[in-house]
Amino acid sequence: MGNKIESHTKSIGEVLASTNSLFAVPSYQRDYSWEREQVQQLWKDIIDNIKNHRSEEYFMGAIVINNSQQPEELIDGQQRLATISLLMCVIRDISKKYGKDKYSQKISDLYLGSSKFITMEKEEIEPKLTLNGEHLN
Repeated sequence: MGNKIESHTKSIGEVLASTNSLFAVPSYQRDYSWEREQVQQLWKDIIDNIKNHRSEEYFMGAIVINNSQQPEELIDGQQRLATISLLMCVIRDISKKYGKDKYSQKISDLYLGSSKFITMEKEEIEPKLTLNGEHLN
């Protein structure tokens, strides 16, 4: 029997905040290539949706994940997911700058990466998203 393909509707937050999921872009996928124009268009679409109260949800397109291994392979949607991750980094940094350390830490832990203890004295941040297959064979 072959692999089963399933489809689920999830928010970007739900995808990134999944406690058991780490995502890696396989080496055969293209590099992150969005330019300022594509990033600005995504941001404009999100802001327009909020300002115009079109809906509580905004469809950003499909993300295709092969979850048969860890880290999970991000097959499609890497440009959007990477851009949203960068946006989360900016929100985290601004929160920290304005003294919202707990909020900043929560963003880091939920959406960007989590601490992985190597030894009692040394910890490493394990990113939720790794581009271009750095964790793949």
